[in-house]
Amino acid sequence: MASMKYGILGPIIGKISNLVTYIRRGVPVVRTKPTVYYDADWKTTIKANASYYRIVKLVEESKKYEVTDFYMSGKIQMTGTFSSMSPEIKDGILMFHFGTSSRVEQ
Repeated sequence: MASMKYGILGPIIGKISNLVTYIRRGVPVVRTKPTVYYDADWKTTIKANASYYRIVKLVEESKKYEVTDFYMSGKIQMTGTFSSMSPEIKDGILMFHFGTSSRVEQ
């Protein structure tokens, strides 16, 4: 076990080992960024004042960001891909969800 063999560095070495295994198998490595909260005007805010929140996943293999915006109820508001988050640069189709209907934007 890595933690016994390497002491305090064991957990880190174990994670690196898992990452190398995933890369060898061709499994995309995805890193989730911290949740960002937005008010009704899409300005960043704290959770207590939020109307929406965003989860961003960086797909290491493609260097693209998979973005999902949610209403505070937990329902999806938008899904899409960005090539940059600062500044925000859309990359492909964005799908906006409105209850029973959806709208696509390029």
